[in-house]
Amino acid sequence: MDCRRGNGAELHFRRAECASLAAGEPGSVKKITDRFRSASTRLHSDKRRKDAVPTSMLSRINKYLVVLLYAGFVLLAVLYRDELRIWIQEGSRPPVLLMLGAATLVAMLPVPLIPYGVMSGLMAAKYGLAAGIALSWAGSTLAAIFMLAIIRAMGASKGRKLLAKYKGLDKFTAFIERHPFVSIMLSRMIPVIPAQAINIYAAVTRIPFRTFSIATGIGKIPLMALYAIAGFELLGKTA
Repeated sequence: MDCRRGNGAELHFRRAECASLAAGEPGSVKKITDRFRSASTRLHSDKRRKDAVPTSMLSRINKYLVVLLYAGFVLLAVLYRDELRIWIQEGSRPPVLLMLGAATLVAMLPVPLIPYGVMSGLMAAKYGLAAGIALSWAGSTLAAIFMLAIIRAMGASKGRKLLAKYKGLDKFTAFIERHPFVSIMLSRMIPVIPAQAINIYAAVTRIPFRTFSIATGIGKIPLMALYAIAGFELLGKTA
Protein backbone atom coordinates (compact mmCIF):
# COMPACT_ATOMS: atom_id res chain seq x y z
CA MET A 1 0.00 0.00 0.00
CA ASP A 2 1.32 3.47 -0.93
CA CYS A 3 0.76 5.62 2.16
CA ARG A 4 1.62 8.82 0.29
CA ARG A 5 -1.06 8.68 -2.41
CA GLY A 6 -4.35 10.56 -2.28
CA ASN A 7 -5.36 13.91 -0.89
CA GLY A 8 -7.53 15.34 1.87
CA ALA A 9 -9.52 12.75 3.82
CA GLU A 10 -8.22 9.89 1.67
CA LEU A 11 -4.56 10.69 2.48
CA HIS A 12 -5.38 11.02 6.18
CA PHE A 13 -7.01 7.58 6.36
CA ARG A 14 -4.30 5.93 4.27
CA ARG A 15 -1.64 7.15 6.70
CA ALA A 16 -3.67 5.98 9.69
CA GLU A 17 -4.16 2.56 8.08
CA CYS A 18 -0.43 2.23 7.40
CA ALA A 19 0.35 3.15 10.99
CA SER A 20 -2.09 0.50 12.25
CA LEU A 21 -0.53 -2.15 10.02
CA ALA A 22 2.93 -1.22 11.23
CA ALA A 23 1.77 -1.50 14.84
CA GLY A 24 0.22 -4.91 14.16
CA GLU A 25 -3.38 -3.91 14.92
CA PRO A 26 -5.41 -5.50 12.10
CA GLY A 27 -8.71 -4.90 13.89
CA SER A 28 -8.31 -1.15 13.68
CA VAL A 29 -7.70 -1.33 9.92
CA LYS A 30 -11.32 -2.36 9.32
CA LYS A 31 -12.57 0.47 11.53
CA ILE A 32 -10.49 3.00 9.62
CA THR A 33 -11.64 1.59 6.26
CA ASP A 34 -15.29 1.75 7.34
CA ARG A 35 -14.82 5.33 8.51
CA PHE A 36 -13.22 6.27 5.21
CA ARG A 37 -16.09 4.72 3.23
CA SER A 38 -18.65 6.50 5.40
CA ALA A 39 -16.88 9.83 4.92
CA SER A 40 -16.66 9.28 1.15
CA THR A 41 -20.39 8.51 0.99
CA ARG A 42 -21.20 11.72 2.87
CA LEU A 43 -18.95 13.75 0.57
CA HIS A 44 -20.63 12.35 -2.56
CA SER A 45 -24.08 12.92 -1.07
CA ASP A 46 -23.23 16.55 -0.24
CA LYS A 47 -21.92 17.08 -3.77
CA ARG A 48 -25.15 15.75 -5.31
CA ARG A 49 -27.22 18.08 -3.13
CA LYS A 50 -25.08 21.07 -4.10
CA ASP A 51 -25.33 20.18 -7.77
CA ALA A 52 -29.13 19.90 -7.58
CA VAL A 53 -29.62 23.46 -6.35
CA PRO A 54 -28.26 25.25 -9.45
CA THR A 55 -30.35 22.98 -11.73
CA SER A 56 -33.55 23.93 -9.92
CA MET A 57 -32.64 27.61 -9.97
CA LEU A 58 -31.77 27.41 -13.67
CA SER A 59 -35.17 25.87 -14.43
CA ARG A 60 -36.97 28.73 -12.68
CA ILE A 61 -34.82 31.33 -14.43
CA ASN A 62 -35.61 29.77 -17.81
CA LYS A 63 -39.35 30.00 -17.11
CA TYR A 64 -39.04 33.68 -16.19
CA LEU A 65 -37.00 34.36 -19.34
CA VAL A 66 -39.66 32.75 -21.53
CA VAL A 67 -42.40 34.86 -19.91
CA LEU A 68 -40.32 38.02 -20.36
CA LEU A 69 -39.62 37.11 -23.99
CA TYR A 70 -43.31 36.66 -24.76
CA ALA A 71 -44.28 39.84 -22.92
CA GLY A 72 -41.58 41.73 -24.84
CA PHE A 73 -42.95 40.62 -28.21
CA VAL A 74 -46.48 41.65 -27.26
CA LEU A 75 -45.21 45.03 -26.04
CA LEU A 76 -43.28 45.59 -29.28
CA ALA A 77 -46.36 44.70 -31.33
CA VAL A 78 -48.37 47.33 -29.44
CA LEU A 79 -45.66 50.03 -29.56
CA TYR A 80 -44.93 49.54 -33.27
CA ARG A 81 -48.43 48.75 -34.46
CA ASP A 82 -48.38 51.68 -36.92
CA GLU A 83 -45.23 50.34 -38.61
CA LEU A 84 -46.76 46.86 -38.63
CA ARG A 85 -49.92 48.23 -40.24
CA ILE A 86 -47.84 49.80 -43.01
CA TRP A 87 -46.13 46.46 -43.65
CA ILE A 88 -49.48 44.67 -43.58
CA GLN A 89 -51.10 47.13 -46.00
CA GLU A 90 -48.22 47.74 -48.41
CA GLY A 91 -45.81 44.82 -48.05
CA SER A 92 -46.03 41.78 -50.28
CA ARG A 93 -47.64 38.62 -48.94
CA PRO A 94 -45.38 35.57 -48.67
CA PRO A 95 -46.75 32.46 -50.45
CA VAL A 96 -49.33 30.67 -48.32
CA LEU A 97 -47.39 27.38 -48.28
CA LEU A 98 -44.22 29.19 -47.20
CA MET A 99 -46.13 30.89 -44.39
CA LEU A 100 -47.65 27.56 -43.35
CA GLY A 101 -44.20 25.97 -43.23
CA ALA A 102 -42.84 28.84 -41.12
CA ALA A 103 -45.80 28.62 -38.72
CA THR A 104 -45.32 24.86 -38.35
CA LEU A 105 -41.61 25.28 -37.64
CA VAL A 106 -42.21 27.99 -35.03
CA ALA A 107 -44.82 25.83 -33.29
CA MET A 108 -42.41 22.88 -33.15
CA LEU A 109 -39.66 24.78 -31.34
CA PRO A 110 -39.50 24.15 -27.55
CA VAL A 111 -39.03 27.91 -27.02
CA PRO A 112 -40.17 29.70 -30.20
CA LEU A 113 -38.22 32.77 -31.29
CA ILE A 114 -41.62 34.35 -31.93
CA PRO A 115 -44.54 33.49 -29.62
CA TYR A 116 -47.05 31.51 -31.66
CA GLY A 117 -49.91 33.75 -30.55
CA VAL A 118 -48.12 36.78 -32.00
CA MET A 119 -47.46 34.94 -35.25
CA SER A 120 -51.12 33.91 -35.47
CA GLY A 121 -52.19 37.52 -35.05
CA LEU A 122 -49.78 38.72 -37.75
CA MET A 123 -51.01 36.06 -40.20
CA ALA A 124 -54.63 37.09 -39.60
CA ALA A 125 -53.76 40.75 -40.12
CA LYS A 126 -51.80 40.01 -43.30
CA TYR A 127 -53.97 37.37 -44.99
CA GLY A 128 -57.39 38.20 -43.54
CA LEU A 129 -59.23 36.79 -40.55
CA ALA A 130 -60.50 33.52 -42.06
CA ALA A 131 -57.19 32.69 -43.76
CA GLY A 132 -55.28 33.69 -40.63
CA ILE A 133 -57.31 31.34 -38.45
CA ALA A 134 -56.85 28.51 -40.97
CA LEU A 135 -53.08 29.05 -41.24
CA SER A 136 -52.67 29.33 -37.48
CA TRP A 137 -54.70 26.18 -36.84
CA ALA A 138 -53.02 24.16 -39.61
CA GLY A 139 -49.49 25.14 -38.54
CA SER A 140 -50.07 24.32 -34.89
CA THR A 141 -51.83 21.02 -35.62
CA LEU A 142 -49.20 19.86 -38.11
CA ALA A 143 -46.45 20.73 -35.62
CA ALA A 144 -48.07 18.53 -32.96
CA ILE A 145 -48.45 15.61 -35.40
CA PHE A 146 -44.85 15.92 -36.60
CA MET A 147 -43.59 16.04 -33.00
CA LEU A 148 -45.54 12.87 -32.17
CA ALA A 149 -43.98 11.07 -35.14
CA ILE A 150 -40.45 12.31 -34.34
CA ILE A 151 -40.58 11.32 -30.66
CA ARG A 152 -41.95 7.87 -31.49
CA ALA A 153 -39.14 7.41 -34.00
CA MET A 154 -36.62 8.35 -31.29
CA GLY A 155 -37.88 5.54 -29.06
CA ALA A 156 -39.78 5.20 -25.79
CA SER A 157 -36.71 5.51 -23.53
CA LYS A 158 -35.73 8.87 -25.03
CA GLY A 159 -39.33 10.02 -24.84
CA ARG A 160 -39.53 9.17 -21.14
CA LYS A 161 -36.38 11.19 -20.49
CA LEU A 162 -37.93 14.20 -22.24
CA LEU A 163 -41.18 13.69 -20.33
CA ALA A 164 -39.34 13.68 -16.98
CA LYS A 165 -38.62 17.40 -17.44
CA TYR A 166 -42.31 18.22 -16.99
CA LYS A 167 -43.22 18.07 -13.30
CA GLY A 168 -46.75 17.39 -12.10
CA LEU A 169 -47.90 15.55 -15.23
CA ASP A 170 -48.42 12.38 -13.19
CA LYS A 171 -51.50 14.03 -11.60
CA PHE A 172 -53.28 13.78 -14.96
CA THR A 173 -51.97 10.36 -15.98
CA ALA A 174 -54.93 8.29 -14.78
CA PHE A 175 -57.48 10.55 -16.51
CA ILE A 176 -55.48 10.65 -19.76
CA GLU A 177 -55.21 6.85 -19.83
CA ARG A 178 -58.98 6.41 -19.31
CA HIS A 179 -60.07 9.23 -21.65
CA PRO A 180 -57.29 9.89 -24.19
CA PHE A 181 -59.46 11.71 -26.76
CA VAL A 182 -61.20 14.02 -24.29
CA SER A 183 -58.06 14.73 -22.27
CA ILE A 184 -56.00 15.70 -25.34
CA MET A 185 -58.82 17.84 -26.73
CA LEU A 186 -59.36 19.68 -23.43
CA SER A 187 -55.64 20.17 -22.87
CA ARG A 188 -55.47 21.95 -26.24
CA MET A 189 -58.47 24.14 -25.44
CA ILE A 190 -57.29 25.03 -21.92
CA PRO A 191 -53.48 24.93 -22.06
CA VAL A 192 -52.82 24.06 -18.41
CA ILE A 193 -50.35 21.39 -19.53
CA PRO A 194 -47.58 22.51 -21.96
CA ALA A 195 -48.32 21.46 -25.54
CA GLN A 196 -44.93 19.77 -25.87
CA ALA A 197 -45.64 17.66 -22.77
CA ILE A 198 -48.88 16.41 -24.32
CA ASN A 199 -47.08 15.52 -27.56
CA ILE A 200 -44.36 13.60 -25.71
CA TYR A 201 -46.83 11.84 -23.40
CA ALA A 202 -48.98 10.71 -26.33
CA ALA A 203 -45.89 9.39 -28.12
CA VAL A 204 -44.63 7.45 -25.10
CA THR A 205 -48.00 5.94 -24.14
CA ARG A 206 -48.77 4.90 -27.72
CA ILE A 207 -52.07 6.77 -27.93
CA PRO A 208 -53.47 5.94 -31.40
CA PHE A 209 -52.28 8.34 -34.10
CA ARG A 210 -55.81 8.96 -35.34
CA THR A 211 -57.13 9.72 -31.84
CA PHE A 212 -54.29 12.14 -31.19
CA SER A 213 -54.64 13.94 -34.54
CA ILE A 214 -58.42 14.43 -34.42
CA ALA A 215 -58.45 15.46 -30.74
CA THR A 216 -55.60 17.90 -31.34
CA GLY A 217 -57.23 19.37 -34.43
CA ILE A 218 -60.56 19.97 -32.67
CA GLY A 219 -58.98 21.20 -29.45
CA LYS A 220 -56.78 23.80 -31.12
CA ILE A 221 -59.60 25.61 -32.93
CA PRO A 222 -60.73 27.95 -30.08
CA LEU A 223 -57.27 29.12 -29.01
CA MET A 224 -55.98 29.60 -32.56
CA ALA A 225 -59.12 31.55 -33.44
CA LEU A 226 -58.65 33.73 -30.35
CA TYR A 227 -55.04 34.53 -31.29
CA ALA A 228 -56.00 35.37 -34.87
CA ILE A 229 -58.96 37.55 -33.88
CA ALA A 230 -56.81 39.48 -31.38
CA GLY A 231 -54.17 40.18 -34.03
CA PHE A 232 -56.77 41.12 -36.64
CA GLU A 233 -58.50 43.53 -34.25
CA LEU A 234 -55.20 45.12 -33.24
CA LEU A 235 -53.47 45.35 -36.63
CA GLY A 236 -55.62 44.24 -39.52
CA LYS A 237 -58.92 46.12 -39.42
CA THR A 238 -57.67 48.97 -41.57
CA ALA A 239 -55.75 46.71 -43.96
